[in-house]
Amino acid sequence: MTSHRALHLPGAAALLALALACTAPARPSVVLITIDTLRADHLGCYGYGRPTTPHIDALAKESLLFERAYTPAVYTLAAMSSVWTSQYPERHHDAASFSEPLPRGRLTLAQLLSAQGIQTAGFVANPIAGGLNGLDRGFTEFHEVWREFGSRGDSFRQVVPGWLKANKDRRFFAYVHFREPHFPYDPPPPFDTKFGPDAPLTKEQRRDTAFFTDVNQGRRSISDAEREHLVRLYDGSLAFADQEVGGIRKVLEAEGLLGRTVIIVAADHGEGLMEHGWIGHNVQLYEINRDLPDLLGITSQPWKGIFGLLVVGAFYLIAGLVIHILITWSKFEKKIFERTTLLQYSVFQFFAITVLVSMPVKLLIRQVFRIKYVMVTPWFNI
Repeated sequence: MTSHRALHLPGAAALLALALACTAPARPSVVLITIDTLRADHLGCYGYGRPTTPHIDALAKESLLFERAYTPAVYTLAAMSSVWTSQYPERHHDAASFSEPLPRGRLTLAQLLSAQGIQTAGFVANPIAGGLNGLDRGFTEFHEVWREFGSRGDSFRQVVPGWLKANKDRRFFAYVHFREPHFPYDPPPPFDTKFGPDAPLTKEQRRDTAFFTDVNQGRRSISDAEREHLVRLYDGSLAFADQEVGGIRKVLEAEGLLGRTVIIVAADHGEGLMEHGWIGHNVQLYEINRDLPDLLGITSQPWKGIFGLLVVGAFYLIAGLVIHILITWSKFEKKIFERTTLLQYSVFQFFAITVLVSMPVKLLIRQVFRIKYVMVTPWFNI
């Protein structure tokens, strides 16, 4: 797992375009998985104590993991509009109200990809993320899964595996938007009791917006036991979504797509669970609402990382030998070897290779192949 420090979601469209443009693997497909209302601090790969996300954690071990990714808005419409346009809300909505659909004049990533002949498809379980708000613009096909099969995470089983199988011989971009762990906080069994007893919140309370509105407005208090149960339900919903993410990965593997598909896992915004007197999002801008998980799985096969290390090791070894030979043939040989220790000489060689060989090679590759960035290993990139 490689950690990168920061990412702002308006740059996510550029990140997706990068994933589609990179050359390792050659001309990959991309699966973007968005988990609604997911806060980073409830994932194992971000240090959470409960085993909420074993499948995402496994993916994180072989991916780029952004330690700090921020949403430009703490609600789905504006956040996903930023993902698709690579603009901040005040740009993509301009004078329009932020509660209105994405204005028609805004170019989207799906439009760009479709124009390049890439098969694009969206699958959403949250109505806000779909055609209601113009967020289906540019997709070759768009499935409002919540209409046909419901909004639970397992509804994607009805359509996503078949679509991946039908399009496995084409280059594609697939967008899958889970509703969980968004309200209602009501995960199916066994996830409702995965992290503790299913009490004291009743089924009616956890599904009732009026209950949470009363708590948020101070008309009703919430006990410590109720708040702890709320967190368990949130975590159970997340574990349910994680199970389905694992299922999508298994489909990619079964269809022979795993080694040539970039998998991106992210969220649109976070969620408050009464840490600051509020349950939900839309209102507060604390880290729990704006800090997101973001994983970029450029390679899904560990052996490729090992191969990359061997390639880089061989590169530095050969380049080091060439520099050593040039030094021994030069008039500076005696001065260099008399005045430097082995460690100093090794450090000198490393930086000489980096400056005199590695950087020119990178620039040459960028110009010849017209690529901007390719991660080979955490220590060597183009």
